[in-house]
Amino acid sequence: MVFFCLFRFKMDQVLAKESSRDEEVPIDAKEASDDEQNPIEVSKDNKLCVNEEKLNRSLEVILSPSVRTKEIYKALTFIRTKVVEDVDGVKLLHKLGGCKSLVKVLSNNNEDILNITISILGNLCNHLIMNEDFREEITKNKVAGRLVSILRKTAKTSIQKRLCRFIGNLAQSHSIAKDLHSAGVSLAIVHVLNTTEDSEVQHMAIRALRWLWEVDKHHNDMLRNGVVMAVSIHLTSKDDLVLKAVLRTLVKVTQHYSIYTAEQITGKGTGYSEIVSKIDMPVVPVLICNLSYDPRARIELCKAGAVEAIIKLLEEGKTNSYLITGLCQMCRESMVRASLRLSATGFNTLLSLLSNKKSKHFYPEILDAITQFNYDQASLMKMVRCGLINVLVEKLSEYAKVHCCGHSEAVAAEAMGPLSPQSPASWAASPSPPPLSPTNQLASSQDYSPRCSTPNSDSSSSPIPSIERPDNLESPVGLDGCILEVLSRLTYQGIPMRALANRTTVTTFLDYLTGLPYPRYRNNFVKATRALTAIVMCKHYWNTILDDESVLDIHRRLCRVQHEDCWECKRLQETGLGILREIGLTAQSGLGEGEITYRLMGISSSSRITAALTIPHVIRQPNLLYILLYTHNALKVVMETLSTRIDEAVPSLHSLFATLAINNPQQSIQMCNSCEIGRIRKEGNVLFTLDDGSTVSANKESLSHSCPVFEAMFRGGFKESLQSSVRLSDISADCLSHLTKVLHEYCSCALPKDLSVLLEMISVSDRFLLPDLTVKVLSVVRDNALSHATANQIYDWGLNIGQQFEVSANLSEDVVKYMFTGDMLPSQRVSAVSRILESDNKDRFLEDLRLLIKSGIVAYTKTHRFPNYKS
Repeated sequence: MVFFCLFRFKMDQVLAKESSRDEEVPIDAKEASDDEQNPIEVSKDNKLCVNEEKLNRSLEVILSPSVRTKEIYKALTFIRTKVVEDVDGVKLLHKLGGCKSLVKVLSNNNEDILNITISILGNLCNHLIMNEDFREEITKNKVAGRLVSILRKTAKTSIQKRLCRFIGNLAQSHSIAKDLHSAGVSLAIVHVLNTTEDSEVQHMAIRALRWLWEVDKHHNDMLRNGVVMAVSIHLTSKDDLVLKAVLRTLVKVTQHYSIYTAEQITGKGTGYSEIVSKIDMPVVPVLICNLSYDPRARIELCKAGAVEAIIKLLEEGKTNSYLITGLCQMCRESMVRASLRLSATGFNTLLSLLSNKKSKHFYPEILDAITQFNYDQASLMKMVRCGLINVLVEKLSEYAKVHCCGHSEAVAAEAMGPLSPQSPASWAASPSPPPLSPTNQLASSQDYSPRCSTPNSDSSSSPIPSIERPDNLESPVGLDGCILEVLSRLTYQGIPMRALANRTTVTTFLDYLTGLPYPRYRNNFVKATRALTAIVMCKHYWNTILDDESVLDIHRRLCRVQHEDCWECKRLQETGLGILREIGLTAQSGLGEGEITYRLMGISSSSRITAALTIPHVIRQPNLLYILLYTHNALKVVMETLSTRIDEAVPSLHSLFATLAINNPQQSIQMCNSCEIGRIRKEGNVLFTLDDGSTVSANKESLSHSCPVFEAMFRGGFKESLQSSVRLSDISADCLSHLTKVLHEYCSCALPKDLSVLLEMISVSDRFLLPDLTVKVLSVVRDNALSHATANQIYDWGLNIGQQFEVSANLSEDVVKYMFTGDMLPSQRVSAVSRILESDNKDRFLEDLRLLIKSGIVAYTKTHRFPNYKS
């Protein structure tokens, strides 16, 4: 009896010593943390040399049925203290088949023997779990079933602790974890977890469950067994290691949630409150982020005060990626949105994140969260008061600078392909928030990992409905798409918001529209166009639009093409003209007329100029147009700005000509580029001597047959008929040479290329009584030679010489019409007008311009008595 007491005392001392050693702190083969450090580290100075012969004897002892319990325990103690603490010893033990021998000892009914055996196997597992032979041996000897059986039967705390630790280590092997699940290990551990008061057992049990959760196909079984509930109950634990294990396990569990996960996390009813109360712990924001993807969990988090807690931390400058993502996801619930609206600083904090450069990776998520308030007018208005519009416009401007580069050269229509592909950034708003939030750029960020992919996971169908959130879900909503969605929604509120209509907002929209790749992002282009149109045509913003010269900006950026024969320029022009037509509805209303008239009659010169330049772009109603132009002197102001703001005055007059339907006088004519007619010449028998002494040879018969003047000269009995050399004055050699060619047989290719010679031919052909030729040459001058580069020269000739001839009396007027209606680039039109204004005929040009407009508006008023102004 005394011997047995001494033996028992000795074993209790050893077991107590083992319980206090670091080896009882678990180590996962795949992860380590501050509370899970390797317990088997031995310094080089203390490294032990294992005696192979003695180890063999010890293994023989533990397997011998005739050996006393004391000897078996002594052999196991030797293995525990002298072998498994040394890496070489572990390898030797495995080599000698020690694992198989130890597994057999698990059948021993002695609790002390069983306790130390499980401890040894647990440490072996730390070293050998990645060893294929070790795993095969564990599987072959059906260790999983034995462990589960022992766990169900034993009530001893130390054995439960070591068993859970051993199971957790084994579960790091996917194949062994499956065997453990098949043996019903989760239910057994849950039973232990629900009945034990020992914190170390709780720690080991929760850790084991975390590793067992790695097998995807058994998630539903674990949920049915109440694993999440059993773990969540310990959120109230005062033990730091247990609490950390609980939180880490819940993070793992919530990576893939089912409809039962949110319910079980409630625990005894305070689960979510406990989570929120521990939000300062590093792992809790990750847990909240994961839970925010579950609709039920979002509601519970909101009830537990998560919104207020997150806002408080963000206000303190703690830019936690998981909290930001969690808050954004939670905004999908109406309860959360109401909570933010009622919060004194909720919206300010949310918008401050958009202004914080450190949060730029989260902009898409934050903007997506803001779109959830699209149908909550009260919240939208509160955000507007907090500066929502300015923040959105700033972000859209930043986006346009980076992604909207525009086009620097002409784009052919055939190169654009279909005009209506689906935009990758398109998104149709829904009255109710979607069930899941798309992830965004954060999915690829190294700093963003609220949900980790699970290696070696199985997938299978299950009776429990569940939703798996993919790690790299590409968002269908781009940053610009979210901004446009909110801004578009604001335009429908019917409440004036001055920030929507200021020049910065309009300019940002124009930057975006002119630079957005089309048709790739057609949907966003349409969305931006509609938003801008809704803003500028709103009567509440008319004063701002007028004073900020937004109409001129729209015309300048959209309607003035930059390249000839460019499909992209024409598309933008059509867009701009459509927007201006909509603005015209407001401009032609009583309010619009009153505001324009007020500015035209005001004392501010800049306001008068702005109003006058705006009128031709938006006013089409005949009587109103006449009143504004003449009664209120808008036309006079525009004419004056030709010398101060010609870049705006010329496009304004161009728009006026288009409204008045003053057409380009040019007609399409066919020009011969080359033929043999110009090279055919008859033998010359008369030589013309000119004023400068130059001579031109010609054929008398050909000239006499084609021209009555030459016919009279050579056949009328005058002295020239007998002369071989005839003197001609007031004609150049080039002109006479080309005249003799076209008299023989007319072709446009025989006409001079030099414009001055061509103009001279008009007066010469009239002088030589060649009316048909005069008309033809005049037609070539007007319909072919007239361009933005030659307009000033032809206009000068028309005034100084052309008006002397009846056939060309209106040439100068046609030039003015052409300059404001001809097909040319806006920059070319301005240059053409500028050259005439710099000439001596400036005053006459301005007078011709006034007369043309006056006659045009009279005709326009008669023609458009009952116009459809919207069309």
